[in-house]
Amino acid sequence: MFDKLKLMKQAMDLQKKMQTIIIEKESHGIFIKVNGKQEILDVQIKDESLLSKKSTLEYSFKEAVNEALKQIQKETATQMQGDLGGLF
Repeated sequence: MFDKLKLMKQAMDLQKKMQTIIIEKESHGIFIKVNGKQEILDVQIKDESLLSKKSTLEYSFKEAVNEALKQIQKETATQMQGDLGGLF
């Protein structure tokens, strides 16, 4: 019983920690800020020329989001590896 409670507390602590991991990525003229729960916190169009061509903006946005998500996944995995190392 206590083991389950301990695991539940550890899981909750890890979720809180994931929310505090934040990366900022600028790619293809778009700035993206993402947390460890893979929630997009901020988006900014840095390259004003993207506003004039819809298809270029859509492509750039997709690429920037994908790169930011890849980076946050790596960062989260690295930080969580030490925390989860004792569990498995």
